[in-house]
Amino acid sequence: MKVSVDYKIIIVIGLLIIFGKIDLYFIFAVSIICHELVHILIAKIMGFKLIELHFGIFGMSANIAFLGKVKVLSRVLFYISGPLMNFFIAEVFKNINYEVTYINVALGIFNLLPIIPLDGGEILLELVKAFIGRDQASEIILCFTKIFLFIISILYAAILIEVKNIFLVFLLLYLWYLYYIEDEKWMLYKKARKCIKDIEIN
Repeated sequence: MKVSVDYKIIIVIGLLIIFGKIDLYFIFAVSIICHELVHILIAKIMGFKLIELHFGIFGMSANIAFLGKVKVLSRVLFYISGPLMNFFIAEVFKNINYEVTYINVALGIFNLLPIIPLDGGEILLELVKAFIGRDQASEIILCFTKIFLFIISILYAAILIEVKNIFLVFLLLYLWYLYYIEDEKWMLYKKARKCIKDIEIN
């Protein structure tokens, strides 16, 4: 298993200390770690392989590989386990700490958005794959992700005058960045498959 660290997190923590927001960031980071730990636990139970742990600005993320033929229900359970953990934490802390509750509800809802590579997007991809296959499903879900992002970007732009929240701007940029990375991966995958087919033909 590979472990990687984004050292920009040191700069972020320094800035948050200066602006007095380190407590909220700590809650956010711990919530993300709990989210990922549940993913890892489910992965271990189901026999999936943990390839990499990455510690970055947004907490911890785990890269999991599905080994062999895995049922759709098992994959869906794996992806939904993280958001469910956040909702569970929110329920536990609802009468104890408002910030913990709010952050975990927000994380749970955010991760269930039908956007690749968020959990909600992965769940949607798995369900569509079950009917039309991986390649077509990936094309459709990436297209759906792009349309969905355009819609929420336009909606936010429309209410920007009323809701002046810079965090939402960064969140939208982050979602577009995630989509860009996934789109690049898909393009590389298609090029690789084309090269293999060309070799087989020759």
